[in-house]
Amino acid sequence: MTLWQDMFQNRDGRLVYTRPGFDPDAPDTRPGFRELMVNLVWTRDYCDGRFRVIVAIAKDRDTHPRSIKECFPHERLVMRLTHLDAATGAFTAEAVSG
Repeated sequence: MTLWQDMFQNRDGRLVYTRPGFDPDAPDTRPGFRELMVNLVWTRDYCDGRFRVIVAIAKDRDTHPRSIKECFPHERLVMRLTHLDAATGAFTAEAVSG
């Protein structure tokens, strides 16, 4: 899964990634959103919430939608989904290795 580099946080020595949701009455219509939610539900239900990461660096963090300046697969980082709201797209994941 591709995650934005600047959205990772260190919380009490744990690497955490949080994606905020959106207003469920105004659904996210960007291409790929529904597929992302299907994949996260699958990850939660069948993979113990674990997934590998491609790190994306934004051209401009404040632009929406963002464009990728650079991206690369992280060789060792595995994240585990700890929260998912498939209706709004909000999720939190915590590093389990890397």
